[in-house]
Parts: sequence; C-alpha cells; structure tokens
Amino acid sequence: MTPRRFAIAVAVCLAVLLAFNAAVWSASRSTQRQQALGQARAAGSAHALFFGNSLMAGGCDPEAFAASWRASTGTGIAAMNLALGQSGPVEHWLLAKTAFAAQPRPRLVVYGFFDTQLTDPCRGGWGDLTGNRALAYSFPGEAARFYGDGSTVAHAWYATVGAIPLLSERWSLWSRVESGRRRLEALGMPPRADNRFGRAGDFAAFNQDAEGMHARCRGVVTGDGSFSPPIAELLRGARSTGARTVLVAMPMPERHRRGFYAQDAWSSYAAWIRDQAALAGGEVVDASDWLTDDAFVDDVHLGDPGSAAFCTKLAEVLSVP
Repeated sequence: MTPRRFAIAVAVCLAVLLAFNAAVWSASRSTQRQQALGQARAAGSAHALFFGNSLMAGGCDPEAFAASWRASTGTGIAAMNLALGQSGPVEHWLLAKTAFAAQPRPRLVVYGFFDTQLTDPCRGGWGDLTGNRALAYSFPGEAARFYGDGSTVAHAWYATVGAIPLLSERWSLWSRVESGRRRLEALGMPPRADNRFGRAGDFAAFNQDAEGMHARCRGVVTGDGSFSPPIAELLRGARSTGARTVLVAMPMPERHRRGFYAQDAWSSYAAWIRDQAALAGGEVVDASDWLTDDAFVDDVHLGDPGSAAFCTKLAEVLSVP
C-alpha cells in the first residue's frame, strides 16, 4: 500500500469513528442520567431534595409529599425527586453536589437506602461504570477519588473515557442489542411482567443471600465500620447547607423484611446506622414496614399508588419537628 492510500484509509477510519462518536453523543443526551443531571442543575426552586437508587426513584412522589406536607403544616414545600435507578452512592453524591450548587439552602434532604447500601464499598471498574453509573465519567476528579487512587493518572483515565462517547456511552449501544435480544427471546412465550425499571423477575435476586448481608452487618458493627466515602460526603454536604437530613430505610415487601430484617444482625446494624447518622447531623426514618405487598410492582419497587402512600406518610412523619 502506498503512503497516499494508507493516509486515505486512516482518514476514512477517523471520519467514521468521529461520525459514530457524534451519533452516540447525540443519542446519549436523552439518557436517564443526563436528565437527572439536568434536573439537579435546575434544583434552585426546590425545598426538599430526594436522592437514592431505583427504590427512591420509583418510590418518591413529589406531588403527594408536597400535598401531605401542606395538609400537616399549612405551609407549602416544593419537592424534587433526584433519585436515579441503576446507580450507586457515588452517583447519588454527584447529583446531590450538583443540586446543592443550584440550591445552597434546601430545607430538607432525604436519602433512601436499603440493606447495607450505606456502608458497602463502592466499586467503579470498567465493567461497573455503565448505564446510569457512567455519570461518574462527567466528574473525573470525583471518580478518581472514589473509584481510583485519586492520582493524576486515575483522573486522566476517567477524563479520557468521559470525553469519548464510544467508551463512556458503550452501554447505550449494548442496551439496544439486549432489548432486541429479549424481544426475540419472548416470541412464542407467555408474556412476562415488566415495569419502568425492567423485567420484574430480574429483581428477585434482591431476596437472595440474606446470610451474606447479615455477615456484612456484623462486620460493620463489630469492626471499625463507617459510612462509605460518598455517603459520608453526602451527609457532610447536606449538613453544610443547613438542611434537615434524613436517611430513610425504604419500604420492602414482607418476604424481604422477614428474611433480611427480622434478625439480630440487622437490628444491631440499624441501631449503629442511627447512632452514626446522629453524629453526622442526620436522622433515620425506618419506613421498611410501612406498606403491604400489594403496593409493590416487583420484589423491591413501589407502584404509583404505593409511592403516593409512602410519600404521604413520610411527609406526615417529617412534618413533626
């Protein structure tokens, strides 16, 4: 191959890659995480900010919360649901940090959790930061600090991946392939229950390995346990705004409560959480047993009536000083 032809081939390949990157970048602007980030940047008019994963994303009904708050206190409150499905505490802190920049004086910050979410280590390897968790690539410094060793090299790695849509948005492409695969798989088969978070049956895994969770609980309580770094950062950030900060153990079906929460290991862990939250200037509300199983659309997520009932009661509880 002559140098001229080689140069033309390279130029064509680069043009294709650039065009593909541009197409992926354009498609990624409508992803859930980008929408959540946009909401966080527009949080200036909100008084109550809600954060967490899909349990809070599906469980928070801002209108029901505001209506119940007004009924209980006679005053209004603007609530905003900034929870993000398929995400972890690092992404929750990044959304909170963004929201606090837009609204430096919220009245209420609510963080929903379940099981040992507040103390579990945060993993952010190449295979982990996909989908909504790829939000971390938009904050390379924070990603390097929480997921890497905080070095300049780690910062450069996350910044580089974040600047190349084919890398940072790789799950956007694969999710379309997976969606097509599932449609083909379903041909000729009985319909399976789906909801806004995916196939309902996929969440049955949340009811497995109760003993493993209890072991983690005991390890935190009897060892040198602490909140995970992003949770500690979120609590510090919320405290610096002067907001009342509440950690909410999210409603769970009876099967999960019976297998995971009706044990001494969980009781000790829950008491430890309350003590540590108080030291950090926060408080804990245990809403895990507030609702019956008919409020859930799968093994962990609330349906619309359930989320309205949860937020109505939460506002009633929090409206009491």
